[in-house]
Amino acid sequence: MKIPFDIILENPHIITDSQIKVLALGKGPKNVVLSSKYSNRDSEDYLESLGQIILHFAKIVPHGLLVFFPSYRALDVTAEYWKVIS
Repeated sequence: MKIPFDIILENPHIITDSQIKVLALGKGPKNVVLSSKYSNRDSEDYLESLGQIILHFAKIVPHGLLVFFPSYRALDVTAEYWKVIS
């Protein structure tokens, strides 16, 4: 946008680089493709594999995880499915 700013403020973040690990996984434990494209979001195989992966990482990563979803709808569908099967 090339908008000039008279004042620029940058602060260090509370989380250090050593505390961050970004992963992109292509397939789940049963070789299910982990794609959240619209046509796949309601797939039980996808939702179950995603849940298994997150559960696995939650057991080995101290202090919790931050998981991003492509939309609120995808988050809602996934959370609702997990509630039903648990």
